[in-house]
Amino acid sequence: MPTLLGNVPSNAFFYCFYQLTKSVLNSYNENINKGVSYLISTSVAECVACIVRLPFEMVKQHMQVFPSNTMSSAINNILKTQNLSTFLLKNYLVLILRDIPFDCIQYFLWDTFKDFSKANIGKYSDQHPYLTSSLCGGLAGGISAFLTTPIDVIKSRHTIHVWKIKTHN
Repeated sequence: MPTLLGNVPSNAFFYCFYQLTKSVLNSYNENINKGVSYLISTSVAECVACIVRLPFEMVKQHMQVFPSNTMSSAINNILKTQNLSTFLLKNYLVLILRDIPFDCIQYFLWDTFKDFSKANIGKYSDQHPYLTSSLCGGLAGGISAFLTTPIDVIKSRHTIHVWKIKTHN
């Protein structure tokens, strides 16, 4: 439940700031390299989205570490056992260190694959833009997940370690 509650608003913020940043970059420099534009736009958008996603992510992970917790008891435990400002800042930094590489790789590959498909199978790509975009997105997401799984494992171990120390003190 925390994942659903957090992903809807954080994704809305992500796409809003992704498009906004791309528009601003392109309006100031029409000749900006597409790859650079994607990477900057994705990074800015992910920093904003993580602010929204962080509280939900922390509750979700707390419930995974301590499965008997309900959502409300997880929130109460976090508030009781953590210095909230330090906890949020530290976990925000860890979250963006995981999510920015994932999203930069994913969106760069997605746009690159779409451009490649237009150039090489243009007629089919033009006739089936949603299918082409979906296939390109699925491939990009799979590659991104594969490449960034070690970062996700480090983030999860860090979070679990911090919570186990805090709850046993």
